Amino acid sequence: MSRRARWAGAQRDERGDYSIFVAVMVIGLLVLGGVAYEAPRIMAVRQQALHTAQQASQLAASMVAAGEPYSGIKKEVSKRVEETAPPYGQRMYLIRLQCTGNLVRAVVAASYSNVTVLSLFGSAQRMEATAAAEVVLYGPRGERVHQPYLPECRDWLGPNERQN
Repeated sequence: MSRRARWAGAQRDERGDYSIFVAVMVIGLLVLGGVAYEAPRIMAVRQQALHTAQQASQLAASMVAAGEPYSGIKKEVSKRVEETAPPYGQRMYLIRLQCTGNLVRAVVAASYSNVTVLSLFGSAQRMEATAAAEVVLYGPRGERVHQPYLPECRDWLGPNERQN
């Protein structure tokens, strides 16, 4: 008897067909559960990083307006950023502080470690947030002084970046 005739007449053994389907569904539900659990946590860390960057740029702008030197500003802003208590116990740190024209930009980074099945795809994510604050100076009579470029920012630039 040929193989074709043997297979055509034989009944198909369906045992185990559903176990593959159930295994695939369980894995899919685990991944979806991990995404549902991690996504709001990741968004909270990103929001906190953005909020911290905004606070850091505002603090730096007020210190520039007060005439503080760059080294003192960077030290104080870094200290404040690191003291920030982000959600889920992650650490935040200042990456860069820039002064361009009359804007002060702060770039803050936070790392988030995955705790669910998503850690199979990468255990940690690094998030950066950038915020800018305008330095506003007022004259002796309370009028706003418009300066497109602050002389205080000149000290922040390297020798190749200085505008003459």
